[in-house]
Amino acid sequence: MNRSLAAEALIDPWQVRSTVMGQLRGVLAAFFGVIILGLIPIAGTWYGSTLLTWTLVLGWIALFAAAYTVQAQHLFSRDAAGMMTPAVPPTARTANILIMVFMIIGAAGAIAVVFDFAVLRNYGFTTSAATIRLEEVVASLKGLSTSSPISGAGRLAIPAFVPAVCLSVIYWKQITTATKVISAVCLTVLLFEQFRFEGGRFFLTAMALCAVLTAALSPALAAQRKSLFANRKLLARLAILGALMFAFFTYVFIARIADRDGFFWSAFINYTGNFFIEVDRSTIRRFDGFFGGIWYSITMLWLYATQGVTEFDQIVRMDYFQHADGGYQFLQLTQISDSLFGTNLIYDRFANLPHMGTYVTMPGSMYIDFGPVVTLLSGAAFGLFAARSAWLMVSGRIGALGLMAPILLTCAFLASIVSLVQILWPALAWCMLLPILRSQIEPSDGRRGRRGRGQGHGAGRAGRTTALARQQG
Repeated sequence: MNRSLAAEALIDPWQVRSTVMGQLRGVLAAFFGVIILGLIPIAGTWYGSTLLTWTLVLGWIALFAAAYTVQAQHLFSRDAAGMMTPAVPPTARTANILIMVFMIIGAAGAIAVVFDFAVLRNYGFTTSAATIRLEEVVASLKGLSTSSPISGAGRLAIPAFVPAVCLSVIYWKQITTATKVISAVCLTVLLFEQFRFEGGRFFLTAMALCAVLTAALSPALAAQRKSLFANRKLLARLAILGALMFAFFTYVFIARIADRDGFFWSAFINYTGNFFIEVDRSTIRRFDGFFGGIWYSITMLWLYATQGVTEFDQIVRMDYFQHADGGYQFLQLTQISDSLFGTNLIYDRFANLPHMGTYVTMPGSMYIDFGPVVTLLSGAAFGLFAARSAWLMVSGRIGALGLMAPILLTCAFLASIVSLVQILWPALAWCMLLPILRSQIEPSDGRRGRRGRGQGHGAGRAGRTTALARQQG
């Protein structure tokens, strides 16, 4: 009976395990690659960190990898024995509706943020994102900044774009024209909001990485993954995506200097003035000339990518540190709570952090919120959930947890740089709506089973999985 279940679902546990463990190898390569990159003096030399800091950073990734491996092996044993539930992916019609719903929710959130900054805060539509960011920081330093429930709610809604993009990748060949039009309009609204009012680099980067990881995990794209290096079209798309992201980062860095009529060398010296880094003066001389802006962008990308451990170390070295109890990574909830109920839960980053706005790695963010013990335990918990969600997606079980896989892995891939939990946790919450919305869109199990047999897609749940793989492959 167990063997027949595994065969009916048309799932190869060996292939699933290979794909899932491949993601772990990628996470480890990215994590330690960033640490090694920090040892290369591209723009200077970082000072050393304490033993406790390295224990927390390396302990987090070690527990993540161990928990991930144990969970993957456990699921492999269950799937090989036919003990797991066969896959029931959403129908193409359901997927199109879900994509449109999530896109519209995200666009509504973007419009709310635009309304708050352009109208309520009176910045209008011509003020640059860099100027808005600077004025908001100055207002916070003076204690004049106030939380807005409108922008708080908007930032909770915007991450709904992420599950929409993930579903779009999985069902790309089955997306209707109406869905494409609505998606294009909503994404245009998002880009306008991000470029004009947020200057947000990490959300767009995270969404792009989620799309790539969805393609790496989706069972519908398994054939393309096997011939990745032979698929020139796919490689060209990835190269174009990488070039666009680099161009976007370059635009943000250069625009900030241009808006202030400043110089690359002075901005670089001011930015690194409080860091534990010894700056190479030859670096500053490279900012002159025609390619000065490009070199400045490369240097800043290196600083942003490698500052995490050193910045985390400064927090660990503090004699007394006030932990945020969740207010650091779940800022949106504290903003709404303070605005509506006057709870005063917002964590004062200016008063408690040595450098507000710098990146402190994912273990560092966990430390800011909950302290050293929870930091290490969070690595193990994150590994368990990431492995299980990745297994579900690779094996075609695209439910709430399965759809979370690219989001969780995106956080893991960038964990040695920054915690994306603070911008992506609402996306995980939106994923949990999938079974609720699906139950309202699709017919009951009995009717769906009869319809599936009538359409010749095979019996029951396995038929739906086979049909999705054939149509998407």
